[in-house]
Amino acid sequence: MEAELKNILQYGENDEIDPYQSLTELGIDSIMMMELRTILRNATNVNIPLVIFSTQNICLYRLVEYVKSKMSKESQENTKEAGPTEEEKKAMAAETKKAHEEEAKLISDADVEKWVVPVDGTENINDPSNVFIFFPSADEGEVDYSEYVENMDNSLLFTVNLPGYGVRKGETLISDWDMLVKNVTKAIIQTSNTGKFKECNAIHFIGNGFGALLAWKVLLQIQIYEDEDKEVPIISTLIIARVLAPSVERPIQLAKQVLSELPPEGIAEFLAITECKVDFKGDKAYLLPIIHHEYEMIDSITNESGMKIRSKLLMFSGRQDKIIDDNNASLWKKEVSDEFSEFTQHIKMRGNHWFMMKDTEKYLKNIMENLD
Repeated sequence: MEAELKNILQYGENDEIDPYQSLTELGIDSIMMMELRTILRNATNVNIPLVIFSTQNICLYRLVEYVKSKMSKESQENTKEAGPTEEEKKAMAAETKKAHEEEAKLISDADVEKWVVPVDGTENINDPSNVFIFFPSADEGEVDYSEYVENMDNSLLFTVNLPGYGVRKGETLISDWDMLVKNVTKAIIQTSNTGKFKECNAIHFIGNGFGALLAWKVLLQIQIYEDEDKEVPIISTLIIARVLAPSVERPIQLAKQVLSELPPEGIAEFLAITECKVDFKGDKAYLLPIIHHEYEMIDSITNESGMKIRSKLLMFSGRQDKIIDDNNASLWKKEVSDEFSEFTQHIKMRGNHWFMMKDTEKYLKNIMENLD
């Protein structure tokens, strides 16, 4: 692997490579990463996820350790029979049929632009340092993300627009996690493939509350597609706040009250008690049934595949938050794969459950400072 890396970097035979120096510092760019990944896959039969190459501190030593661990695991699995049995063939045929049926239910290519929308004010950025994709949570109201542009220097911002939310008010909400995740995933992949991310490899998902869980599920779906050798964008960071980990016991309760069982007026009272800044009256009242829908979705969350996050996880919480505690951060850390666990960060900010809304500028500044 060292020899191949030297060859790509055009090093001389006597030039040395520090195995603990990051690939980025060595001079590896995105094209070189793809070349190295292809060479290693052909040589070792190990498909290294693209996101591992894009990790800020990935070095030759960690790369070797990753490949060794995967080769050892594959060696143990090679005890299986070479060919599938008739029963396995039938199961595979059934899976293929199911996949075709699900594909037919997904949004059309023409509808993709409705799902992932660029934020006003970033259209003139041609060489972005970062791409941020914001996932919605109805209890934050209708956020004007154009106000974020100034605090996220030289970054492209996009929002995930779900049916029933904001400009898509009146459209039917999607209650099936699988279809929701696959539709959002398709929209993000298509947006990437059409060049709207302007070849930026530093793509970050941001979500709070329900939006955090949706971002997490979409990230896992992208990883599944990546393992299937499909062309997908590299997601560098999952940035979350105000969300209980998937392993927390469901249904979610506060003061012995199941949140998903609250009527709209009860949800408004609950949010007021937690000091939410949004007034859900008048033209914002339509959001209350959506919040109820989100609470039901949150209670049904699962990680069917058992897959771990293969990106940096950046968690935020308020120091005075009575809902999200340190134990929750520990549970989220268990959702991260071993090779990325050391990059996981938990940042506490002054404030309660709604800290990011009360001091948005400081929240965004903290994100920018902690990406690397």
